Amino acid sequence: MRRELTAVIAALLCSLMMAPPLGSETIYVDANGEHGQGWLFGARTDGNCWIALPWHVVARLASDPIHPVFYTDQKGRSGETDLPVHVTEVPGAQMAAGGVDDLGFARIVAGREKGNCSSRLGLPPLAYVEALRNPQDLVLTIAQKRSTLKVDVELLRSLADEFGGSTLLVRAARDADAENFMGGASGSVVQGNWNGHLYPLAMGLSVPRGTQNLRVLRFDRIADAFAVVQAAQRPVEEPEPTQRAPVAKITGIEASVAEGSTPLSQLTTNAGCWRGAPAQGKRYVEFSLFVADPGYITGIHLQTAPDCGPPAEAIIEERRPGEANWRTLALNCPTSPPGGTGCRIARSAPREFRLHVSSPEGWVGLSALRID
Repeated sequence: MRRELTAVIAALLCSLMMAPPLGSETIYVDANGEHGQGWLFGARTDGNCWIALPWHVVARLASDPIHPVFYTDQKGRSGETDLPVHVTEVPGAQMAAGGVDDLGFARIVAGREKGNCSSRLGLPPLAYVEALRNPQDLVLTIAQKRSTLKVDVELLRSLADEFGGSTLLVRAARDADAENFMGGASGSVVQGNWNGHLYPLAMGLSVPRGTQNLRVLRFDRIADAFAVVQAAQRPVEEPEPTQRAPVAKITGIEASVAEGSTPLSQLTTNAGCWRGAPAQGKRYVEFSLFVADPGYITGIHLQTAPDCGPPAEAIIEERRPGEANWRTLALNCPTSPPGGTGCRIARSAPREFRLHVSSPEGWVGLSALRID
């Protein structure tokens, strides 16, 4: 029996080594001013993009309000999520996570298109267990807003706590690196190296009091919890075509988003205030829109209330779905106060738009984004 099991595990590991490498997606997250990391991944069943992250990054107290999460990936691209889901909210999810309640999942609604997230939630179950027996070249990735730090770590042991071994303890391979765990490792990801490719093994939760070690949650428990959470989600319904003004979906964001901003994706239907500065190395705040419903587009309105931001202007580019190159549509489309006029365009939908927005002050504030 053991020989047969060993053969099965060997076959699994062999297939993993021969498969194309998956993406490595430790990201920086900002949840209403709380900063940390998360793991951006694509759901195997439907291709939607999600973030797994420690719940204390979202809300430290049960009474804290829940807000969408802003994220920045390692290429400087930004995005937004729907309201995160706590494992305690979904029957069976906390049990699937091995009893750990410091875990949540947030579905991405802006910044990554469905099917455009290549990372997954770790190895298959049998291969994961085998990998834990002999971990190779463990690296902890800490994603910061404008940089990424990698720390070599060692697996100390499984914790004999109330979570029954669902959490592990790791330490820095070099004593000088242990300070990186203090106050900045929530949601960081430990990865192991097989055949030159990294696979996620565990996610950072906390530093036990009086130590310089990091308590981490096994990724097989994260995967099991997500399966329960996803099964409980209602299918994402696409809006019905309508004769009213077309609705734009935010498909990409490149900006350094200010704390307390309204999610940009909400400004296409509701008023608010989104503030951002150009990403590192950029001169503009950049975001992309997609108008999917067939119809005719007459204008784009970038509105800025006086208490939201300074006057700004945008370069607008457009292309049809499936085209590779962008065409310039407008060179100086100004923002306007609420109720003001927008930039007149004349294009049929479906259509993609890319906007480069700048202001003399160096940052941009938007209170609404409308497509006519």
